[in-house]
Amino acid sequence: MLNDHNLAQIQRFCDELRVYNAHTNIYSKKSYDHLPYHTEDSIQLAGLVNHGGIHVDIGSGSGFPGVIIALLTEATVICVESKSRKRRFLQHIQTTLGIRNLIVFEGDFQLFATTYRKKARIQTFSAKAFAKPPALLAALAGVNPGRYAPDAVCWVPISVNQKPFLEPYDTVVSVTSPRTGEVFWYFRIRMAAFRSYKADLKTQYTL
Repeated sequence: MLNDHNLAQIQRFCDELRVYNAHTNIYSKKSYDHLPYHTEDSIQLAGLVNHGGIHVDIGSGSGFPGVIIALLTEATVICVESKSRKRRFLQHIQTTLGIRNLIVFEGDFQLFATTYRKKARIQTFSAKAFAKPPALLAALAGVNPGRYAPDAVCWVPISVNQKPFLEPYDTVVSVTSPRTGEVFWYFRIRMAAFRSYKADLKTQYTL
C-alpha cells in the first residue's frame, strides 16, 4: 500500500517531468492526458518486482516504470536508455529526489547486455514500450544466462488486445489497481524458458 511519502515522491517526479519537458522533449505533450494511467501502470508493475536484488528497466525513456519502481521498492534499479537527453533527465530525477537505489546506465541495452559483469545476478527486468515482443526477445537473448537468476522474469505491460497473442506462450497476469479500479495486463517472460518459444512468437505475433 502506498504511503503519503510514496505519493508525494511520485507526484514530485511527475511535476519535474512536466517542468523538464517544457524545454527538452522527453515525453510527448500529447500524452499528458495519459500520464495518470502510465503512473498507475508503473505503480502496479512495481508490485510485481522482487523488492530486493537487481532490477533492470529496458528502454526507461522518461522514467516509467523505472523511477517509480526505484521509489517503491528496495531493489537496485538500473535504467537502460539509449537517448542521452532522456538519460540526463533520469540523472536529474535521481539527484533531485535523492533516489539512492537508482542507476542510470550510459548506453543502450545491447551495450548493457554485453558489459554487465556484477556478481549480483539480475532478478527481474521490465520493458514498457521498448519493442514488440519478438524484438524484445531478440534483445533479451543477448544477455548471458549467467548474469540473471535462474528464476528471473521480464515483465512487459501489454494491452488487452495483445493478450490473446501472448497467453499461449507464457503467463499473462492481470492486476487491478485498488486506487483507481483500472485493470492492467502484464506479459511474464520467464528468462530460463523464453528461447523455447521465441521463434514461433516471431511468426505469430502480428500486432
